[in-house]
Amino acid sequence: SFLAFIRDCLPCFDNCLNLEKVTFQSSIESIPLATFYGCEKLKEIVLPEGVKEIGEEAFAALKSLEKLTLPESLEKIGPYAFWNSGTESLEITVPKGVTEIGEDAFASSKAKITYLNEEVK
Repeated sequence: SFLAFIRDCLPCFDNCLNLEKVTFQSSIESIPLATFYGCEKLKEIVLPEGVKEIGEEAFAALKSLEKLTLPESLEKIGPYAFWNSGTESLEITVPKGVTEIGEDAFASSKAKITYLNEEVK
């Protein structure tokens, strides 16, 4: 399965320079440590309902990121998950169900971040 593949090859797509779009199947619940770290051309990420956790540095250093869809099911964003990621046109809405955001999860990001749960900023 895709989940077993990700677990066995961490960090799987780290510095994959030609990857531009990622769409996950609905059966995935977490994005592990540094899975897509440094994928410089990655522009779009769509996370389906059911994803509960984004791991540390999972989407860090994605300087071309223009579109990110976070599901309502999301509960936890790990440290540095989106560090140094996003263009100035990127708008990220952190769902209300997120109760934990790790250290510097959005540090050095050019994106506009909106928190629907004011308690987790």
